[in-house]
Amino acid sequence: MEVKVKTELIKPEGQIKIEEENYEIEKLLNMEEAKNIIRIEMNTIEYPLFTKNKKIDVNTGIKYIFNEEKNQFIEVIPALNTKIPHEFDERIFHGLMSLLRDQKYNRKVYFYYKLLMEKSGIIYNGRTLKAVKESLNRLSTTSYTFNNCFYYNPNSNILNREIKTKILSIDTVTFEEAVKVSNELSEYFYHHKIKELIEVTFDEKIFDNIISKGFLYFNATDLQLIEYDVARSLFTMITKWRNKALYIKRYSSFIASRIPLSWKKENINKSVKSIIKAFDELKEKKLISGYNFEKNKKYENSYFEIFFEKTHNKNLFSIHKTGQEQLQITGMKNLSKSKLKYTAEIAIDKKKVTLEEFNNLVLKQMEKTNNMNFKVKPNKEQTENYLLQEYEII
Repeated sequence: MEVKVKTELIKPEGQIKIEEENYEIEKLLNMEEAKNIIRIEMNTIEYPLFTKNKKIDVNTGIKYIFNEEKNQFIEVIPALNTKIPHEFDERIFHGLMSLLRDQKYNRKVYFYYKLLMEKSGIIYNGRTLKAVKESLNRLSTTSYTFNNCFYYNPNSNILNREIKTKILSIDTVTFEEAVKVSNELSEYFYHHKIKELIEVTFDEKIFDNIISKGFLYFNATDLQLIEYDVARSLFTMITKWRNKALYIKRYSSFIASRIPLSWKKENINKSVKSIIKAFDELKEKKLISGYNFEKNKKYENSYFEIFFEKTHNKNLFSIHKTGQEQLQITGMKNLSKSKLKYTAEIAIDKKKVTLEEFNNLVLKQMEKTNNMNFKVKPNKEQTENYLLQEYEII
């Protein structure tokens, strides 16, 4: 059954602005701070490359559709007799990002399993070792097709063509073979008697983003301490969306589409409650200063206001909009022999107001934020820019 829900989507407005800053934050921090800072690639932040759906079966892929024409989409296809990557695999991917940093951003990284598990915040035992090996297999064999939606920083925009890729490839090599690739590995593994290592090679375009400003910095410890997988995805996305702003607003339908969570009529309440649970954890762990949930009579029309303090910008740098921020999943298909299990079409709309009405909205919004517990109050220009994401002046 197809479900259509009307909502307003907040789009970035104005021309793209590129603000140059020092992107190598690791060099600006002391050694203790820098050891936990990792780079997360833009596409892995914005898109559901690691499913939150625990009911996805073996041999079942997913197609995420971003527009009515169905020519802007992502397909995630598992290898035969496997599942697509999920929450555990995302933790392993973050662990690989820690190794990438430690080994000075070479496209190939090397490790033994216990080391990767330490970097991923996973306890080492027989059961978890098996899970890590299976995870690496999923990460290296799952195929991704990005059609008109892959952000590539060397081009500073979304590539308007089809990109087929696997996130990474894996191999097993001897220590001597690894050292031939990078002499620095002998120092990195100096205190271990290692005969064999796992070699991971990242996809070329994803790696290009990681080393050329197509990424954001995150504290690996913060990510590991987030227990709820929806909260982890939500945290990375809102960090990118806000771009140093101390206040953002997003409709529940938009957030649900991006994680994604079901927006079928019978599941809307459950999905909104999942988002609330995620924000509660982020607030508890002080990754946001707070949030406000407005139901608007029905969950279908509800939205969230999210608040931050300047301390939350510690490891952030200003970025230009990538074009991904406005994308909303308008349909989702299970790519298996079974019939389509779920499709949610979301109509995108913007409120039209006169200049006088808009100015009144600005005054009301400033009055509202002035009454909030902000250390730094948004000024008039910031308030106008924020409201222009939701309203169109006619």
